Amino acid sequence: MGRFSGFALNVFYDSYGMKYVLNIKGSCSNRISLGRDALGNMQRISNALARLPEELEEAQQKLENVQHQLAVAKEEVAKPFVKEDELQEKLERLTELNVLLNMDEKSPVETAGLDEGDREDDDISEKDMEENMKENLTETMEVENAGDRVEEKPETSSIWDEPEFPKELACRTETGYFTIQESYGGYDYTFYGKDYRVVDGGEYEYPPQDVPIEYVMWEFLEEEGVCVDECVMEDYEELMEKVEAVGKADMELFRPVSNNTRQEEALNGQSRAEIEEMVLCYAQAQIEDAGLEGEVELLAARVYGSRTREGLYREDSDIDVVISYTGDIREDSFFDILNEGGLKMAGLPVDMNPISLEKTGTLGQYLEGAEKYLDSREAQMKNARIAPESADSMETGQKGRPAAESGERKSVLAALKEKQEGLERRENVADKLKEHKRKGQEL
Repeated sequence: MGRFSGFALNVFYDSYGMKYVLNIKGSCSNRISLGRDALGNMQRISNALARLPEELEEAQQKLENVQHQLAVAKEEVAKPFVKEDELQEKLERLTELNVLLNMDEKSPVETAGLDEGDREDDDISEKDMEENMKENLTETMEVENAGDRVEEKPETSSIWDEPEFPKELACRTETGYFTIQESYGGYDYTFYGKDYRVVDGGEYEYPPQDVPIEYVMWEFLEEEGVCVDECVMEDYEELMEKVEAVGKADMELFRPVSNNTRQEEALNGQSRAEIEEMVLCYAQAQIEDAGLEGEVELLAARVYGSRTREGLYREDSDIDVVISYTGDIREDSFFDILNEGGLKMAGLPVDMNPISLEKTGTLGQYLEGAEKYLDSREAQMKNARIAPESADSMETGQKGRPAAESGERKSVLAALKEKQEGLERRENVADKLKEHKRKGQEL
């Protein structure tokens, strides 16, 4: 189905275990069980490959031990058997005892229980003697088992006969969630954060025993230093649905372009996916022209900014496109390279904003902040539209009031102004008195 880090990958369905198994093929094969979460499967593949050096070292140590044991065995085989004479003596004594016990000399007639007269009668053939032996043996067995016979009853199933344990479990921990499920030679486990994204995972080698998987889960969590007293059991299927939903959202961000193919008026009839694809092609051409093929890798592009919100853009607004990349080049240097030519699409200028995965973070994190900024812009514009209306209504109300009420307001304002002036004069006098007092103390 493909390759990963130089290893061939192929998948097959295990009908016995009712699950999909991935075979990682190199010089040898390594199999892992696949789950529902795509990111979790990627983590398992990475963990399996990361364990290869350790497993190789263990295999080499086992090979050295086997080779040493083989050399020792060859030396032991070459040595003479010290107790050979004693063994021969014991074997001869065993032969003598067998002869004395006459274990090997009974004839069919004696075994059948016939007397001497019967043995001399020529009318009794060997076939008859064999049948007689079978009848005697059958009668003897019937007599011995007569007291032990119990009336057979139809078998009834019992929960204690073959206990059926669940194949997978999930629980909530202090830091997120944990799942475990049966696999070849042990159990596959995965730790999730509170956002349902994979944090870590791998395979827990546990000797096959007839014990509940819950016991294995608690034992493993204790070994990992998780406080099991704070853990709460969760429904496995429901948790996997949430993990899958988050995984699909993340995978959408990992796509080079979005799946938004709808033509938009704000983009002069273009779709976002069309613009993003064109921008990626343009950016790749600029990378090649600058000789940065091995230093910069483009990950994805998304249209964002004012032209994605109705009422926020103007006629001269640019089309803002964010480009996620990984590499050593600085963001400002890459920005200059991309925007030097002044790219336009459908008559609209395109402003390309490169963000480094190592410095700024993931595309999803950046877009989340950009959406919050656009939300604040919309709120500001809404408040700005409401303010003039409020001012107009206040002015209209003031013009419509009687002259007496207007004169009353003016007299109140005049009184407040006089009171404020009086307070200021008092403060000035107090300051002057303090100044005279200080000078007198100095003298």
